[in-house]
Amino acid sequence: MIDKAGLRIPKCYDAKLLPNDANPIESKFSLLLEDFAPSDGWSQRWLLQSEDEVKATLTTFAKLHAFFWEGSTFYNDKEATTELESGVWESASYVQPKLQTLNQCQDVAKGWASSKLKCQKELESFDYWDNLGERLESVAEENGRLAHPFAVDELKDEYKKYRTYTHGKLAYTYHGYGGY
Repeated sequence: MIDKAGLRIPKCYDAKLLPNDANPIESKFSLLLEDFAPSDGWSQRWLLQSEDEVKATLTTFAKLHAFFWEGSTFYNDKEATTELESGVWESASYVQPKLQTLNQCQDVAKGWASSKLKCQKELESFDYWDNLGERLESVAEENGRLAHPFAVDELKDEYKKYRTYTHGKLAYTYHGYGGY
């Protein structure tokens, strides 16, 4: 990936993976990565400082996503693709729709009611202040279905081409909805 995509990625010196299929929360993982040392050109900032830095950052993210995009050179290696998908896709992340709490879209209004006072100063002047929770709940399920089409049996094959691997998981960049 470093050579083909032209990205600077820290070396992984060691990885210990101890998944617990019976109780996934008890899984244990350890990584030893190359140091992100300033002497090697790495730096950390709170915010990007210029338009050039923004462009460089977006270019890097685009290259990272594109490397694993269906139809890329990586996807021509069917063995690697199968290994990646079987090892990562189904259990990739807590944001995977299939790993979410059942019926969570039916609890949006209740969640808003219990949290809205935290946002009162910023939002109470808007006309949606009183019914925001109900309004969000009324569209949550359909928006979730469209934003995460890979969790919907009748959509997952059609949208498979929008998936990519990044941030330690298979994710998707579905333009129009987007997300991980």
